[in-house]
Amino acid sequence: LGAVRDARQEDLPLAGQTVVVSGSIPGYPRTTVAELIEAKGGRASSSISASTSLLVSEPSTSSKYVKAEKLGVRIVTPEEFLAMLSGE
Repeated sequence: LGAVRDARQEDLPLAGQTVVVSGSIPGYPRTTVAELIEAKGGRASSSISASTSLLVSEPSTSSKYVKAEKLGVRIVTPEEFLAMLSGE
C-alpha cells in the first residue's frame, strides 16, 4: 500500500495546491495548462490570494507577481514548473 501511495503522490505533484499561471508556458496553450494542473492534482486559479500555493511566472513587476511576493506565495518559472510536473 505504501508503494501505491508513493506512486499516486508522484503522479499528482500538485495535489492540494492552488496554482496561478501568469504569462505562458512554452509549448502549451492556456486551456491545456489549466487541464494539466488539474490532471496533476492541483486547482487552477486566475488570481492570487492567501490560498494560492504556487505562482508560475517569469520575474516581473506585474500585479500578480508583486502580490504573490507580498503574500509569501512560492514562485517558479515556467521551466521549473514543467520540471516539477515531470518529476525532475
